[in-house]
Amino acid sequence: MIEMPSWGLLLKHVARILGVSILGIQYAQAQTAAVDASPVSGLVQFLPIIVLVIVSYFMMLRPQAKRQKAMREMISGLSKNDEVVTTGGLAGRVVELGETYLSLEIAKNGDKSVEITVQRNAIQTVLPKGSLGDLITGKAKK
Repeated sequence: MIEMPSWGLLLKHVARILGVSILGIQYAQAQTAAVDASPVSGLVQFLPIIVLVIVSYFMMLRPQAKRQKAMREMISGLSKNDEVVTTGGLAGRVVELGETYLSLEIAKNGDKSVEITVQRNAIQTVLPKGSLGDLITGKAKK
């Protein structure tokens, strides 16, 4: 029966092939064992992760929360005759306001107007007064 080499002998052969000193490996392992014994090393190990979480909060989460707050304020501040653009790209004038829905006038044809009902959350932008101009009356330049 063929005898299998011991792990120590196998490690020596691998170390010789890689050009690494076994004594250096053992010394490095002893150093890491000594460092692992200190109570401060646990905090130092997690310090990069803690810093990464803090940086990601200020770079991604905080600006997103500010944008959401601004959007909520814009939607709650809507009033009749505001000119808005929906997330679908429709531009119109607010005709009626409800708690969750609002009616937009998107075109006029003579005395009649074309109105649609959309959710308040579908409003993307509030335009300055007079921005729509002739778009709603149907006299826009093409």
